[in-house]
Formats: sequence, C-alpha cells, structure tokens
Amino acid sequence: MISRTALVIFFGLTGVVGAQVGAERRGLTVPLLPSGTIAGRVLGPDGEPVGDIRVFVSGRSGLQSSQTDDQGRFRIAGLLPGSYRLEALPLTWVHPSKSPEFPPNGPRPTRLGPASYPDAVEVQAGGEAGSIFIRLARMPVVRVSGRVTGVLQGGTISLSVNSRFGGFTDFAKADGTFEW
Repeated sequence: MISRTALVIFFGLTGVVGAQVGAERRGLTVPLLPSGTIAGRVLGPDGEPVGDIRVFVSGRSGLQSSQTDDQGRFRIAGLLPGSYRLEALPLTWVHPSKSPEFPPNGPRPTRLGPASYPDAVEVQAGGEAGSIFIRLARMPVVRVSGRVTGVLQGGTISLSVNSRFGGFTDFAKADGTFEW
C-alpha cells in the first residue's frame, strides 16, 4: 500500500495525519503541537547583511522558504519539531540575460553563490531557533558555449542547465551554437 502524510497547520499549531492511498478516514483526531520557527541572517563575504536572498529549509515539514529583507534577516515559521537543513540562494542565480563580459587583462568577474548552513538546526515545539548566520561567498562567473550536432535540419534544440538550486532552459541558435 502507498501511504501519504499531510501536514496540518492551524494558527501556529502543527500536526501530521497519515493515510493509505484510496482509504477513507473519518472522525480523525489530530493532535496539534505549537509550531517552531527558524530565524537568522544572511551575510556577504565582507560580513555585511545581504537582502533579496532566498533561504530554504528542508526537514520534517518538507521544503519551505523565505526571502531576506534589506538587513539580511529571514524568518520561517510553522515548522514541525525536528531537524532542518538550511540553504541560501541569491535571486540572481538564474538564467543569464546575456553572456558575461571577461576583460582581457582584468580580474575574472564574480557573483554571490549559494551557501549551506554547516549544521542541522533543531526546532522545538513552540520555540525559535535563532542566531543562525549563513555567509555567502563570491564565486567565479563562467561562460559555457558550444555546438549541438546531429540534429535534423530545422529542428529546435532545447538545452537545460540544472542544479540543486534550480536551473533554466534555453534554445540553441539555428546553427546549433549556444553561449551563456
């Protein structure tokens, strides 16, 4: 039998209900616990707060996220008690609007990259796990280019780039070349 679990959230209280697929359950009693919260700040390489960063938590409550404010603060509430992993993802980590510029004799361009909090964060019922600091690092920008071969004339070539932080899809030019 395949089973499913549902998360119940009601005004700051959480509970879990399990059921078999296709089974009917009536008259359920769902014990609710006070939910927990994870709060903290995202800092740049220089130690300054960074806004517009998406922070993801994954654990017993599934995957949830929040965006940092201009002071780098984030807060994710409604979490079941348990252990959570945190990752921070700059919102600029998306499809490049144009190929990066590489100066011939200058330093290579960089941007803020994704980062993970090094330890699991324990959330208690009704508690707040605060004082979480995630520090982003600068990463080199890379250029990817090439040619797709062996495609029928007039065919559309779709290319996807994926990572655990998302991805994007783009199309090669008519001659099969691409550059990001």
